[in-house]
Amino acid sequence: MNLNYSKANGKHHLKRALAITLAASCLLLSACDLDDTSSKDARNHQPSSLVRKSVDVSAFFSEENLRFDVATNPAGLFTANDDDTSSYSDASARQQLLALTSHNETSTMSYLETGDVNSDPIILIHGQPTQAYLWRNVMPNLPQDAHIIAPDLIGYGQSSKPNIAYTFKQHSAYLQAFIETLQLDNKPITFVLHDIGSVPGLAYAARHSDKIKGITFFESMLGPVPSFDVMPQQAQFFRTTEGNASIISQNTFIEGMLVSEEMSSHRFSDEELAVYRQPFLLEEDRDVLAIVPLEVPVFGGADDDFGNTNIELLAGNAHYLMNNPVPRLFMYANQGVLIPTGAVDTIKAAFNPGGAMTAVNMGDAKHFWQEEIPEALAQQISLWYNDL
Repeated sequence: MNLNYSKANGKHHLKRALAITLAASCLLLSACDLDDTSSKDARNHQPSSLVRKSVDVSAFFSEENLRFDVATNPAGLFTANDDDTSSYSDASARQQLLALTSHNETSTMSYLETGDVNSDPIILIHGQPTQAYLWRNVMPNLPQDAHIIAPDLIGYGQSSKPNIAYTFKQHSAYLQAFIETLQLDNKPITFVLHDIGSVPGLAYAARHSDKIKGITFFESMLGPVPSFDVMPQQAQFFRTTEGNASIISQNTFIEGMLVSEEMSSHRFSDEELAVYRQPFLLEEDRDVLAIVPLEVPVFGGADDDFGNTNIELLAGNAHYLMNNPVPRLFMYANQGVLIPTGAVDTIKAAFNPGGAMTAVNMGDAKHFWQEEIPEALAQQISLWYNDL
């Protein structure tokens, strides 16, 4: 396992790149008005070529795998002293994962799979507030001589809902657990990353660069937000007690953001919406959605302290993209939400070490491309992947 960024050099080298990363990233956190969409027949059936499976990853969460001591576990995600048990600290998040094993609690991650299970894996990682189902019309159109697999992040989709906080670092630990439990790291990995799924995906790549074949990212979170002031008012509201509670009581990310015309040109059928709603029918299951606004880090630290333990994590992700010449496909769109057109040129310049980047304009898509342009998305990924 390799560590591909230096803590000493992180802030010094990253400030320029972080200025571009995600003044618009918080748009992900802005609730849009509920769109009164009409139901129509759409791409709403899971293709028969996809197989639904699940795997228990709880055995991964041991002291050996989760220890925070950089000297003995340099690829570790957790860096806080275990004496720090405050909310949202590394220590409490780490201890929650260790408790899963000591309490014999099962952590099952569900996933969709197709292609050749004996070949190099292509791992597609969804974001907020979706699940592997989002990729259902992309996966069958990717190279079927690859092992194509899309997990439901823990707490999402059909994956289990353990008693944890669902921090970005916990999601990153779960992704590593998923990869190692299925032994996907025995062959070179290609990631396809979307939305906050880029956080655990890039965190894994930055710590295991020798296992990475290539990375595709679009509409992704690539680093800390440059400043708190650039967050939309709605995103700032979601970081207050009242605002965060509304995510749970109103299921805002499903009933507002997902179906909004600002986020997607796709009109969701009743069947599709039923799938996306299913994991969050109960208010008690929406904590995984509500914590996301609190986990977004602000460069230099936020006054409300939320997300501050993730500054180094996301800065390390950006540093990895800036300095490691792993082949990457960066796709952007004219109506991009998380990565608007104004950020595209700077991303091309900052995250293209040694000419490693292929950059492609995907036209007028918005945020949920997997629903808007699944065939075109799969075709572009396939063209790039076949040249690796």
